[in-house]
Amino acid sequence: MPVFAPTRSLSSLVRFDSAPSPHVAKALHPAGATFRISAVDLDAIAAGLAASARAMPLDQHEPTRRYTRVLATPSYDAWVIAWSPSAELDVHDHAGSTAAVHVVEGELVERRTDLVTGRSLGLRTVRAGETIRVAPTIAHGVANCGPGDALSVHVYSPPLTGMTFYEQTATGLEAISVRSNSAVMR
Repeated sequence: MPVFAPTRSLSSLVRFDSAPSPHVAKALHPAGATFRISAVDLDAIAAGLAASARAMPLDQHEPTRRYTRVLATPSYDAWVIAWSPSAELDVHDHAGSTAAVHVVEGELVERRTDLVTGRSLGLRTVRAGETIRVAPTIAHGVANCGPGDALSVHVYSPPLTGMTFYEQTATGLEAISVRSNSAVMR
């Protein structure tokens, strides 16, 4: 699968509204090291990539979403996803990865559930310019309920290896399917 290869350095594509942690340069260019990127740095990477997200080719297609993985390092990967109106991704986890999701345009509605307790954590609307974090112990569903398209940047650390999808039952969440690394990146 093609990975976005910027003609400029990655650091010229990533902008920071505030000073990143001292580890962010290493996070952007990990030089083969494998480590979990902090949530703060994931937020900064997602927000920085948002500046060029509209220009990235989206070569993977589903009926209501287009997406592509734009960066892949041993410590994190990043995806850009375009959501058509009524697009929805059912409740899922990120196979132990922490995620930062930055909405570039439009808005997305997120439904969260704590995987440890099975308790619903409610709904929230994420608007353009906002970033949310998804801990490894959270399952969430995402939908574009708006009249127009939405665009978002998703950064995962460690890199996304799969997703388990869930449905709500009388006794809590029940796993119904698993997408492995190869299915996620097809």
